[in-house]
Amino acid sequence: MRKLISWIAASVVTVAMLGWAPTAAKAAAAWYDGGIQYSQIYNCVSIIQGSPYLEYGVGTYVGYRSDPSTSSPAPGDVYWIHAVVYGLGNACSGQYVSPEFILPANTSLAIDASHKVQCYATGAADPGDCPTSLSVGSHGGYVVLSPDTAHARMWPMPIGKNWEWQIPVVSDRPLTNATFGAYFVVADGNSNPTLAATQGAYVFAKTPQVSYPSPATTGIGSTAAVSNANVYTGGAAGTGYFDIGTSTGYGLFSDAVSLPAGGPNWQVNTDWKRTDGSSVLSANTTYHWRFRFNAGGTWYYGADQTFKTSASGTPTPTPTPTPTPTPTPTPTPPSVTLTSVPAWRTGVSVPLSWSGSAGSSAVANYDVRVRKASWDKKFGGWSTWKSKTTATSATFGGSKGYSYCFSVRARDTSGRVSGWTPQTCTTLPLDERKLTASGKWTKSTSAGSFASTVMTTTKLGAKLTSKKAVTKQVALLVTTGAGYGSVTVKIGSKLLGTLSLASGSPQKLVLLTLPALAANTTGKIVITTTSTSPVVIDALLVRKA
Repeated sequence: MRKLISWIAASVVTVAMLGWAPTAAKAAAAWYDGGIQYSQIYNCVSIIQGSPYLEYGVGTYVGYRSDPSTSSPAPGDVYWIHAVVYGLGNACSGQYVSPEFILPANTSLAIDASHKVQCYATGAADPGDCPTSLSVGSHGGYVVLSPDTAHARMWPMPIGKNWEWQIPVVSDRPLTNATFGAYFVVADGNSNPTLAATQGAYVFAKTPQVSYPSPATTGIGSTAAVSNANVYTGGAAGTGYFDIGTSTGYGLFSDAVSLPAGGPNWQVNTDWKRTDGSSVLSANTTYHWRFRFNAGGTWYYGADQTFKTSASGTPTPTPTPTPTPTPTPTPTPPSVTLTSVPAWRTGVSVPLSWSGSAGSSAVANYDVRVRKASWDKKFGGWSTWKSKTTATSATFGGSKGYSYCFSVRARDTSGRVSGWTPQTCTTLPLDERKLTASGKWTKSTSAGSFASTVMTTTKLGAKLTSKKAVTKQVALLVTTGAGYGSVTVKIGSKLLGTLSLASGSPQKLVLLTLPALAANTTGKIVITTTSTSPVVIDALLVRKA
């Protein structure tokens, strides 16, 4: 779960007090839900009586179903995510809601005859109104449409009632706190906000698996081709083989590749050439191939793949093999693992740790590299941070408003060097004083807040605006409290969502995240208050791909 701990805990207490509960978990799994997002409306009766006051309009949250005790879900397993919305307030025009699901990374819909979209009206299954498929929404996610064409296919949200929508999904690899969520478009006759609810999903590694990119084979000529495979090893060391032949019996040639411990994801390829550089391929021939991987004596097989060489060119003659002595084992370099850092930081220091494993020789030292991007720029190239260090941890001192990515490699006592680890990246806050204020904002010092400063307002429509930013995902660092208001966040003209700053007790350094965009987007980020309730902004965080 992302670092919304204090605010989420307070929100969940509110849920328990009101008697809310998501649909009961099936089997041994349970729902893991994120924090609640609220809209605000003017109470209809209070308007009629001439003393209007604000109240919560709807409350929304998202979650996914998991059973960590059985490491479920795993890659390839169908599991469920859901979105829940409750009608809380009395709006004169009534309230309607449209949910748009944003899936976790490397995850797709798994809707079929056995796994259908599920809809629940105040806890009761409602298959008659539930669609059999989902539509693509304005944020690039999947919208659950109601049959109510008179109200733009939105779902009615009476006071005291709730809707829950469950959709089946499948992830193709392990995930660690992968952010997903939903946009809730609310029609309430007041501010008509778009609420953004998020949660982090975990998909557990169980056994190694082999998959392929699309296309799996490239650079095809008369006697040339490069075939590629993705191998999830679960961190285990082992040996893989590219097998090829003119049928699924293969048998023509096998190209071995050694995968060290660590990873746990590897991309491997072969050019179908022998050690002397000659190709095993002939012109105008259809080939079957696969990748198989052995770890701890167990084989894991990828699916059969095919490609056809072109007709032009002359087939490469197969040389007559000559006996060779048993080769000396090829020396292997060391391997290294870099511990992932959180995607967001609430300060400017970044603790890092890494560890190495010996190959043919003991690990001697490590190189650590870094690349960075300020909040308004794209990432630059790599530079060395630590060279030939024997340490296995260090703290990086960053700058406000920057994103950093790190990667490590190991060197052994014989001078052999491992490959660089996959990068791990984090984003640091940009102080709110770097934003342009419009409307009445009060600048103040605040011990325990980022950079010890905040900006506060109680004005409706007050704005804080950045210069043009480059971002894939936006987050705010705020102070929350009882009766606090909410803000909308836009980049350019695109609404990213509405964030509530309400909580049971005052909390500083609360991180509120919005769903990620499909790709890096450039534009001014505008934070706008939606009421006269207090809003305290501490920092803006701008993450990029």
